[in-house]
Amino acid sequence: MDITNTMNLPKAYAYLQISFMLVAIIGPIAGGMLSQPADRFPEIFGCSELLKTYPYLLSCTVSVVCASIAWLVTCFCLKEGWFSSQSYTKPSMTLSNAPASCGGANPEGISLTPLLLHDVLTPKVLIVTASNGTLILFDITWYSILAIFYATPIELGGLSLDPPHIGTIFAISSSITFTFQILFYT
Repeated sequence: MDITNTMNLPKAYAYLQISFMLVAIIGPIAGGMLSQPADRFPEIFGCSELLKTYPYLLSCTVSVVCASIAWLVTCFCLKEGWFSSQSYTKPSMTLSNAPASCGGANPEGISLTPLLLHDVLTPKVLIVTASNGTLILFDITWYSILAIFYATPIELGGLSLDPPHIGTIFAISSSITFTFQILFYT
């Protein structure tokens, strides 16, 4: 059963961003700290030829393990309202069964019909979805180019930063975004 209704759904969507922002803060720091472990932590990983050959293997492996654990917990431990005995429905109103607020019968007289896909995909929903997808694409592109700029040597026009510093910069940027979202969208 879902824990949101029409009254608290906008606030629930605002809180949904918290998980994304926490990942955007923790991920770059962890990725930067775990990169090149054979060089940065020679007493622990110095004898590993695999980590010397693939300096980003540890940070990528930790990311994959964390994402896999999150997926497994979500898949097996969380109940989804969509698959419950109640399906998402929308009221089908006519003059004879309209709610009292509309000058008709009581709300208990509303017949429910299944919500169809073409009822959801209205032009407004499609415009919002397309603009959100475009914004996400630009955001991913921007951060990818920015990471390359940070890592490029100074002689070639970059900043020549090492991975821990790049991760810290991205984490600080995400922290500022997170603070802004908490203050203005919740």
